[in-house]
Amino acid sequence: MADMETTKYHSAENDQANAIPADLNKFDFHQYNQFLIERRNLMAQNIRSLFESL
Repeated sequence: MADMETTKYHSAENDQANAIPADLNKFDFHQYNQFLIERRNLMAQNIRSLFESL
């Protein structure tokens, strides 16, 4: 993530809110399926948390 426009708004809180794995930098295009699996799990956790807060 070397692009300034990309990193200008980057933060751990933003990654968490958008279900982006914390170890995003370890992925390249060969691990895209693994990234999707991890993101899907994070999305499920976020949805569960929001549902339980109702």
